[in-house]
Amino acid sequence: METVRTEIIPGVWLTALRNDKFKTGCMSVNLLTQLDRENAALNAITAFVLRRGTRYHPDMESIASELDELYGTGIEPIVRKIGEIQCIGFYSSFPDDKYLPTGSSVFEQTANLICEMLLSPNTKGGLFLPKYVESEKEKLLETIRSRLNNKRSYSIYRLLEQMCCYEDYAVSRFGTEDTAEGIYYQKLTKHYRNLIATSPVEIFYCGSMDGEKVAQILADVPDEEGRAAG
Repeated sequence: METVRTEIIPGVWLTALRNDKFKTGCMSVNLLTQLDRENAALNAITAFVLRRGTRYHPDMESIASELDELYGTGIEPIVRKIGEIQCIGFYSSFPDDKYLPTGSSVFEQTANLICEMLLSPNTKGGLFLPKYVESEKEKLLETIRSRLNNKRSYSIYRLLEQMCCYEDYAVSRFGTEDTAEGIYYQKLTKHYRNLIATSPVEIFYCGSMDGEKVAQILADVPDEEGRAAG
C-alpha cells in the first residue's frame, strides 16, 4: 500500500491510498467548517439539498440514471463531526477502473459528477429550489426528533450536551430542532455560497490508481463555469 498526500489547488487537499486488493474503489469529498449551534443544521442540510439535483442532472431520477451508467456507482451525502469540526460532502463507492473494460473511466466520471453536485446545484434565479429545501428540512427535523427513539445514543448525546455545554463540541452534527425549523431557501443559498467560498476541502481516495494520477484527474475536473479546477 502507498499513501500520497498533496495539495491539488490552494485549500483542496488529497490523501490517496493505493491498494490493489479490492475491486471497488471509494472516495469522499469533505468541506470542513467550524461546528457551532447557529450553523450546524444549515451545514447538515446543505449536502442533502445538493444531492437532489444539479444544473445538468436536475432531479434524483436523472442522477440515478447517470449512476446506473457508471456500473452502479453510489454517491451519498455525508455529515460528520470530528471534535469541533463539522464535515459535510459526499461519499462515493465505484467499480475500480482496473477491473472494468479497457477504456472505462468510471472514477473520472464519478469525480465530475461529485464536483457538479458541489458547485452546480439545480437553482432558479440563483436560489435553491424551495421544494427541495422544504423536503430536506422535514427529513432533517425527523432525524433530529427521532434521536429520542434510541435511548442509548440519546443518553450519550445528552451527557455530552451537559458536560460540554459551553463548548461547540456539545452541538449535534445535525444541529438543533429550533435552528432547523428556521431554514428557508434564500437563507440556505446564501449560507451555501459562503460555505463553498471559505471551507477547506479534504478528499480521500482508496483504490488501485496511483495517487499522482488521482490528483491530476481531480485537478482537471471542471468547475461551475466549465473550467478545469487546476
